Amino acid sequence: MSELIVVLTLLILFSVPILLYYLFLNARYRQSAYFRQTRRPLLQLMQDKCAYGEYLIEKYLSRFSGEKRWLFNVYLPKDEGETTEIDAILIHNSGIYVFESKNYSGWIFGSEHQKMWTQSLPTGKRRTQKNHFLNPIWQNKLHIECLEKALSDCEAFPLYSFILFSDRCTLKKLTLSDTAPAVINRYDVLEKVSQQAKSTGQVCSLTQIEQLYQTLLPATQVSQSVKDRHIAAIQKRLGKVETSTCATLTSVTDSVGPAPVCPRCGALLTLRTVSKGERKGQTFWGCSRFPKCRYTDYRDEKEPAASKQ
Repeated sequence: MSELIVVLTLLILFSVPILLYYLFLNARYRQSAYFRQTRRPLLQLMQDKCAYGEYLIEKYLSRFSGEKRWLFNVYLPKDEGETTEIDAILIHNSGIYVFESKNYSGWIFGSEHQKMWTQSLPTGKRRTQKNHFLNPIWQNKLHIECLEKALSDCEAFPLYSFILFSDRCTLKKLTLSDTAPAVINRYDVLEKVSQQAKSTGQVCSLTQIEQLYQTLLPATQVSQSVKDRHIAAIQKRLGKVETSTCATLTSVTDSVGPAPVCPRCGALLTLRTVSKGERKGQTFWGCSRFPKCRYTDYRDEKEPAASKQ
């Protein structure tokens, strides 16, 4: 009986501080513009690497002075009835900041005019796994073009493109011109955005900021069907059909071509091979966030994935 009391006492001593710390974090999080707009619970946020990266943009810019309004996960129309999604938009006295968030780790290689960039991850014994993703500068350029169309009835204001990578990664070798958008780690965002604001000065009044915000706000409150169509369009464009497997997944380090991003959650796809079952030995693209995201894309040269039943 005494041992049980000791165990219960220790559980209480350890759990109470953790609970209090969680309640403190949750109280702070619920005051953020990200929560007020997305209504995403804290536990869900902490389990979603992409969403957490978006939230951190606001957190890192909390000390950025001036009038500002935030928008997250903005779905805007583009050609042929499809949509494009902007991770985060900051409307400020100095203009409109458009953020593309890449919450990646590892080493990042790329150039301004290169279609695919590379993420290099160490796998031990001096070996690395290389994943490829679409040039984020091109991605954000499309976002800004769609944003300009959406704001065509509003007064024109300067738009700034910022590509933000996680603090966990190293921007190892980037070839960028002097006029290229800012490609930085997240810990540099406050300094770089503040420099841009100081250079531009005040160009938007509070009334104009609110008008821009109200114009774009509906694009953050789209239905699930719009989000599903957005993912389906990406899958169609990449020639992908979603499949599932119960096999054990084993990562491999070589690649048969550029690895795209996951159309379901936006994380990188990595090349893997099935270690057992009917598909043993077959390679496929699997989401790097597995098992949290189970998106897979099999590459079968004899039978295209689109034709499988």
